[in-house]
Amino acid sequence: MNKIIQRLASLKLTLSLFIALFIVVLWGTFAQIKSGIYLTQQLYFQSFWIKIPITEGVALPVFPGGALIGFTLAVNLMAAITKHRLYLPKKWGLGLIHIGLLFLIIGSGLVSALAIESQVIIEEGQSKNYSEDPYHVELAVIQPINDDQDQVVSIPGSLFNTKWIEHEALPFRIHIKRYIPNAYLEMPTQNTRSSTMPLVTHGVGQNLNVYPLPVWTQDDRVNMSTIIAEFQDLNGKVLGTWLLSRALDLAQTLTYNDKVYYLYLRPIRYYTDYQLALKDFRHETYAGTSKPRHFSSLVQLVDNRYQENREILISMNQPLRYRGKTYYQASFGKNDTVSVLQVVQNPVWLWPYLACVMMAVGLIFHFILKLRTFLLTQ
Repeated sequence: MNKIIQRLASLKLTLSLFIALFIVVLWGTFAQIKSGIYLTQQLYFQSFWIKIPITEGVALPVFPGGALIGFTLAVNLMAAITKHRLYLPKKWGLGLIHIGLLFLIIGSGLVSALAIESQVIIEEGQSKNYSEDPYHVELAVIQPINDDQDQVVSIPGSLFNTKWIEHEALPFRIHIKRYIPNAYLEMPTQNTRSSTMPLVTHGVGQNLNVYPLPVWTQDDRVNMSTIIAEFQDLNGKVLGTWLLSRALDLAQTLTYNDKVYYLYLRPIRYYTDYQLALKDFRHETYAGTSKPRHFSSLVQLVDNRYQENREILISMNQPLRYRGKTYYQASFGKNDTVSVLQVVQNPVWLWPYLACVMMAVGLIFHFILKLRTFLLTQ
């Protein structure tokens, strides 16, 4: 057991891991130029292995990923604390430094696993109580209950490969016959060939051609996810097949037992019980250029639960932090009338601060111990 701990606590292992981490950071930095930040994080920093595709569907692991390096570093630190007995009172300074660094590594792993990022795209005069995930979609089945209330059943894209999707609130079941991560839709003409998609029997999809496209990985491009969905009642009677896509702004409708259901394929939504209304968006540029110098959003926060009703200015260096979410000014559009707010929900946001405080206290404590020893020997 001691031999295993000594090997895991090896300084050579620590240096090797830091060199590997440097390579991954450098590699990932160049990769994000082509692949975008989101995909680069998944492939390089949140994976155990960096893989290179050999053929379609086959990839070869060629280098440790950020997750594996971080995990091994954590083990290396714990082994070093045990080997050198940094838990003893006379070594508490070094022990706190190592534990703080360990917390920093564990915290980064927890952020990757637990943090949720989304966006609020809001137009001046508009109010929203939800944010959207631009990288994942959901099939929303909406049944109006009254003028002010809807029943919404959300089916995440992770369930699209399930043979039959059922929900207790729905009187029918759904089969996703085809899922296309990115597609181009167009009205057929005499000069366009017919697309080879499963037969669509209802909705506007009957009059559209669907052409699969490569998946965009750049952060400034949106994949128009598209599905062909068949609906059956619980007795197996086919109700029809619909084409649903992010490229379609209007809902498709399904009528069953004299009730109307609206069907959307949309980005996954994260709802809040408060609302943000955009009152004014300002975009300033450097004189004589179109380069942004400053942009900000004046929003009205309305939260009936906590009796909040106030104006807040969100700018590039001044985010809004409210009830576990942080709203950053990210982008804008539509002739400066639309603001894009990046929303981060990070339940372990205190971990880096705690880790830095522990390391600072450890450094101070270690300095005091060494100073005391020095003064006593004079």
